[in-house]
Amino acid sequence: MFEQQPESLREKIQSLAAESVRQGDPSGWFETLYAQAEGDSARVPWAKNLTHPYFQDWLERYAPQGKGKSALVIGCGLGDDAEALAQHGFQVTAFDISPTAIAWCQQRFPDSSVNYLVADLFTLDPR
Repeated sequence: MFEQQPESLREKIQSLAAESVRQGDPSGWFETLYAQAEGDSARVPWAKNLTHPYFQDWLERYAPQGKGKSALVIGCGLGDDAEALAQHGFQVTAFDISPTAIAWCQQRFPDSSVNYLVADLFTLDPR
C-alpha cells in the first residue's frame, strides 16, 4: 500500500496510526487522514480516483450483469469501485469508517445510485 508513496506520507500515516492505537482507537487514523487531506486525493495513498486496476480487469474480463443483484463494498474509500459496480447494474451499498470519506464520495458522485454509509466493519448495525 505504501511502496510508491513519498517517505513523508508514509511517516505521517505511521504516526497517525500509532497515535490512534495509543488512544485506544486503532482505526481512528483513517478519519484523521481523510480530514487532513482537505479534498486532495493525492494525500490519501490508496486513492487513485479510478477503479482499482485489478478490479477493473475483472469487470472487463467477466462483465458481470448486476441487474436484480446486490453488492457490498467494504472500506469504499472515495467510491470508485462502488461506482463501477453500480455501472454494471448492481444495487450497491458501500461503507467506510471515515465520515469524511463518505462525504467525499457523495460530493464526487452526487447523482449516484450507491447507498454510501459510515460504518465500522467490526461493529456493524445488524440491519
